[in-house]
Amino acid sequence: MGASAAIIIVLAHVAALAWAVMLRKGMVPALILNLVLSAAILAYNADHLAIMLRYADYALLALMAYAAVIFVCAASALCGLRIPAWINWTAFAVNLALSILLLAFLWFFKINRLF
Repeated sequence: MGASAAIIIVLAHVAALAWAVMLRKGMVPALILNLVLSAAILAYNADHLAIMLRYADYALLALMAYAAVIFVCAASALCGLRIPAWINWTAFAVNLALSILLLAFLWFFKINRLF
């Protein structure tokens, strides 16, 4: 994943937040973005789940568990179940913060040479 993908993710968060706040569309844009982002994380790492379990890669397992919880909460809220709004907004805020940190990492720590 390059810096351009991280920029797109951050801009998508800002656009969803602006759409939700300025246009007063509720939290549907944030829920859709949470659902799409968590589905992408789960789909990307699904092939490596057996390797993660075999070698006890707890960082990626924690990321997968976090993405699974966000996916279930966002999908449930979009389907009409009453999930407290603070849970979904907190997940959205954590996703935005992690995306900004990823963008900062990719921006400032460039690998020019491998030796």
